[in-house]
Amino acid sequence: MTNDFAPIRRILLDLDDVLNNFTMCAMEYLGCDLVTEDYPTEVGYDIVAAINLTHPTNCHWTPEQVWGILGVDFWDRMSVSDIFYTVLEYSADIVGEDQVFICSSLTKNHHCTAGKLKWMDRNLPHWLQGRFILTPYKSLLADSQTLLIDDYLGNTVSFEKSGGRALLVPRPWNPFNRYDTKSFITGALGNWKNNQK
Repeated sequence: MTNDFAPIRRILLDLDDVLNNFTMCAMEYLGCDLVTEDYPTEVGYDIVAAINLTHPTNCHWTPEQVWGILGVDFWDRMSVSDIFYTVLEYSADIVGEDQVFICSSLTKNHHCTAGKLKWMDRNLPHWLQGRFILTPYKSLLADSQTLLIDDYLGNTVSFEKSGGRALLVPRPWNPFNRYDTKSFITGALGNWKNNQK
């Protein structure tokens, strides 16, 4: 996370595990019965390894099986995250509704694209409808006045190296996993808001 609170003009919000509960919903969908606190942190962001370590049948899932079984209905029906409303409210307060965008990667499964579009249509407020950028190359959008809010350390590091600002959302698979997500995000975004000029 960048400690510099100089004014920002645009905010890019990751979708999966920032605004929705992708990882835990996918694990539950595939038969794993665990709470967030039981996520095997040693595997980091490797959801396939996490499923293989926690699945009750001890079967070995391949990445193709995991990504292939997640259909449109799965992507569309995911619940909003514990920080969904907090992130949207602070983001709009900090830069204005017209400067907040969703920035999300897609999987190679075509169900992901259709499902994410349906999820956004169903869950995002009217002011954020149609305001999305679908790319795994988030760092191409980096500049000194843009803040990326993401749960994947690789994305935040790459974004900052490209001149942008980043806020890593604490989740079990990243180095900030010791923090309470809601308290951390509320504090960090509160600081951004208070330091805007």
